[in-house]
Amino acid sequence: MPNRITAPLDVEDVLQRDLNTLATRCGLSCGISGTPVPNNLGNTLPYAVIYNVGGFRSSKVVDTHAVSIDVYAKRWDLAMTTACKVAGMVEGLVDTDGLSHDYHNTAITALPYNNPDPDHADIPRVSFTADVVLRSALI
Repeated sequence: MPNRITAPLDVEDVLQRDLNTLATRCGLSCGISGTPVPNNLGNTLPYAVIYNVGGFRSSKVVDTHAVSIDVYAKRWDLAMTTACKVAGMVEGLVDTDGLSHDYHNTAITALPYNNPDPDHADIPRVSFTADVVLRSALI
């Protein structure tokens, strides 16, 4: 049996916890969760949903997670403004103390863009993608 076995973290869980902490510190009123999109989405706007879309093992103990983040709001301009702020918070995770994990690196790989959601056609959605580098979990 190997001495060290590592596994990727649940990046949706880690990000929702730390981005909610950071949103509170920054005074941003935006709920943030991992998938799925909440059933009561229209009552909770603005709201961001994190999707783990893959990634790769950077080393034996570090993973690069690819995520897509959708931000919903009552108006297109508010969805874009909020998505830009959430993207800024993702970039800022590396330099923020007191979070649940230490972030080795973050990079926005696609800036926020309008992305209508066919399942919620009446609610504006803006999306962006990012890479988030975290230490793997020791199991």
